[in-house]
Amino acid sequence: MEQVDTASPVKEFWAQYQIDSATEGGVWRTHPAPVLPEREKEFIEDKNRINKGSFTIPLQPFGQYSFRVIARNSVGDSSPVKTKGTCVTPPQLPDRNPSDVVAKGASPENLVVSWRPMPREEWNGNDFHYKIKYRPRDGSDADWKEMDVNDPYAKKFTITLDDDDAQPFQPYLVQVQAMNDQGVATVTPEVVEGHTGEGVPSAVVDGFAVQDKDVTSATFTWMPIDPAGANGNFTGYKIHYWADDDTGAEKDDEYDYEDDGEKESFFLRRRRRRDTVVISRNRRADSPDDEGPVDGSRKKVIHVGPSTTKATVWDLKPASKNRAYITVANGAHEGPKSTTIDFWTLEGFPSPVRSLSAYPMNQRDGDDKAVVVVKWNRPKHLNGNLTGYALEYCRTQGSKKTNDCKKQILPLRQKEVRLSGLEFEAPYRFLVRATTRAGEGDPSSDDATTLPEITAAGVEPEVPALQIGQIADTGFNVSFVPGDFDKEARRPVGNYLAVQYKEAGEGEWKEAPGRDETLTVAVEDLAPGTKYEVRTVAVEREATGEEHRSYSPIQSVTTTGRSPRSARMWLLLLILLILLLLLIICCIICVACRHRGQNYPVSEREREQGREPILGKQHFGEYKNEDDEKRSLTGSKAESETDSMAEYGDTDPGRFTEDGSFIGQYVPNKTLIAQGEPTKGSTSTFV
Repeated sequence: MEQVDTASPVKEFWAQYQIDSATEGGVWRTHPAPVLPEREKEFIEDKNRINKGSFTIPLQPFGQYSFRVIARNSVGDSSPVKTKGTCVTPPQLPDRNPSDVVAKGASPENLVVSWRPMPREEWNGNDFHYKIKYRPRDGSDADWKEMDVNDPYAKKFTITLDDDDAQPFQPYLVQVQAMNDQGVATVTPEVVEGHTGEGVPSAVVDGFAVQDKDVTSATFTWMPIDPAGANGNFTGYKIHYWADDDTGAEKDDEYDYEDDGEKESFFLRRRRRRDTVVISRNRRADSPDDEGPVDGSRKKVIHVGPSTTKATVWDLKPASKNRAYITVANGAHEGPKSTTIDFWTLEGFPSPVRSLSAYPMNQRDGDDKAVVVVKWNRPKHLNGNLTGYALEYCRTQGSKKTNDCKKQILPLRQKEVRLSGLEFEAPYRFLVRATTRAGEGDPSSDDATTLPEITAAGVEPEVPALQIGQIADTGFNVSFVPGDFDKEARRPVGNYLAVQYKEAGEGEWKEAPGRDETLTVAVEDLAPGTKYEVRTVAVEREATGEEHRSYSPIQSVTTTGRSPRSARMWLLLLILLILLLLLIICCIICVACRHRGQNYPVSEREREQGREPILGKQHFGEYKNEDDEKRSLTGSKAESETDSMAEYGDTDPGRFTEDGSFIGQYVPNKTLIAQGEPTKGSTSTFV
């Protein structure tokens, strides 16, 4: 119904319905097809246009339908108009069973069955629920066991098996039926196959061994197992492997060997060797046998298929001791570990040496010709046991080497070399390779131009620099860095070096002379935990014996350990605290002894307050007999309470109440000692 003169007449009608308001709440379903108004059936009544129509809606069994209609025009929808009453449809058997049924156990003792729940319009009757039937797959003649699931909205159910039926990964046949109070669904349920939960594999792999190995890889072989020992879905094998931290190519300090007659970093060699032993011992004590590394993140695992009996790992460390074991795997668990095997990978080529630098120096005599000192650090990755270094130096033209090259093999401990006999003012390229038993590694290179034969005479050399190396309790290393040669000034850079040091705040420098062949000086015999000032000295020593020196900027360095001064300071502070404590104790004792035996001046205090003393010469704290305790404040012996009150002018003890309170008035000028006989009618107060 709408007004005749409306600007936007109704274009269509929509029907909405609820199957059961008790279960669907405020949710309304919309019929997919609208009804168009029939203009020939319209009629006008009281300036309103009235249109009649009807809907045909298919209904489901066991419904309590409610309907409402919405009119729609070009502006929007009207408010819904609900029809009167409800439409009740009779129940019947369910038309189908749940779909997407899956059976998969969470453990060997159960079977978890899941499905897609059926919506309300498909229940078709009261007391809708599901019936689960199951039986072992292998026992085709076994009876079906049944379980009822009373919740119509349930989507899974866990069946707990009897102890006799609880076996890992046991195949079962499962059905899920829909039923209501009318009976089961009219269609036969689908039979699906499922399995109980997977157990821990019981099979242990035999024959696990290394078939082949290389620098960074190893190939393992093993004997196959019976798939039944997987106790589940046999997914294959897992190989666990890791590098033993007690060995390996990354431990640089383990190969610090000492050459005869060579003195280098005395404290560093001793400390590094000691630390290496301690670390190795602690790791062996903390790592349980066959359990992998303490840091579980460094253990690696590869998973291969069930039909495989051979596998290769590719990410091992060269020249390292490795460990590995293999397990059987199913979809949920890994089985017991096989015997753990140990194996060594082969040595590889070392990585390039680090911090390679070439420093031109002045010659010391005519036989030296041009001099260059080459210095480097050991490689980051040894990939084996270092055997030494190969040094090669060549003349260069532009950026290319010439064929005029020379090569030296240097021992392992030597990481600096002084090359003499070179041509003056000539460009050279210096290459250093670390070597293992596998061969030479990749080179590191540095270019340098030798100094001229003649430099400025009688002048100080270029200002050097210094680098602080390793620091210990009683010493540290200092590296001398020559200054850059200036072609215009032609000042020398020095042909000798020294290191000067002193304790911070002291005035006198001590000098540690440099060694002839290297730029590194070990400053020794120092105090632990002490701050020192250090500088390097570039020395240009002429043929006449005259020396010219220049000094680097001063740097501060503090040795490790505890300073003796600090220890003495703590001892002195402790002694002072003990003396202070003894002084306090003595003061307390003296004060206590001074006040011991003194009497409290009761009489003087009484006179100061305008009262006569009542205790005579008796002192506070002295012995008193029982008669003294009964003596009244006047000093007389009281025979009774009445007598005592009479002395104070109050003979009426009845003035006290039962609780002992005063009834009389307080007389301020009343003293403790009676001045005369109380007059008749006077007022007195007991104090």
